Amino acid sequence: MINILLPIHELTNDIKDNLDTAVESLKKQTVTEFTLTVIHTPNKDLVEYLTNYDFGVPTNLLLNEGQSDFCSQINLGASVSESKYISILEVDDELTPTYVSNTIEHINAYPEIDTFLPIVVDTDNKGEFISFTNESVWAMNLTEDIGYLDNESLKAYENYQTSGLVIKTEVFNEIGGLKSNIKLSFGYEFLLRLTHQSKTVYVIPKLTYRHTNFRKGSLFWLYKNGNSKLSPQEAAFWLETAKKEYFFSDNREINYEV
Repeated sequence: MINILLPIHELTNDIKDNLDTAVESLKKQTVTEFTLTVIHTPNKDLVEYLTNYDFGVPTNLLLNEGQSDFCSQINLGASVSESKYISILEVDDELTPTYVSNTIEHINAYPEIDTFLPIVVDTDNKGEFISFTNESVWAMNLTEDIGYLDNESLKAYENYQTSGLVIKTEVFNEIGGLKSNIKLSFGYEFLLRLTHQSKTVYVIPKLTYRHTNFRKGSLFWLYKNGNSKLSPQEAAFWLETAKKEYFFSDNREINYEV
């Protein structure tokens, strides 16, 4: 029922360790109504490693010979998925044992809902707790309908994550997927676009997804510390860009100028 998409673009010792943790969390799921699709680049060492890896759950390896950024990897996985729902699992994150069972229970109870988000437990790269994310829709008077994310609330408060989301595959592809032309705020723009197009987004009131923040070498670590480091001005630019681009489904050309 759910195809869990896990993108990997390179092979490092850190990636190996994190993959072990992510896969172990899949093995511990209390129900098995899911498959795993690992989208990977044609890096020879990575292909060999994944081919010989014992995933222990039903797994498809999907070779990506195109753009290797996170958004493009996920979009490729969604474009060929035959499951009714897809989910996004980052390689340095993990699922609680009830992630799939809780999601399926909610899918069966609310088949009209297009997208389900978990309440995310944010930790540092040592596993120490930082905060929760996506829980704010359960605060009184923050959204029009408690538990549901809407466009107006998103424009007023940006701190939501797409990590761990479960979405109807048809809806994800229909609205254009994730936009690789938007740095930093592509997840926020995706949620804005979803709600603008009247797709329903519901936050399951369960702590079922652990997200590692700023792991060295991760995308957002690179935005903060690496060769792709963004200035505060550019970070603000991409946040504002998300609020303009969600009206469009395609990847329009966007250039940041100082």
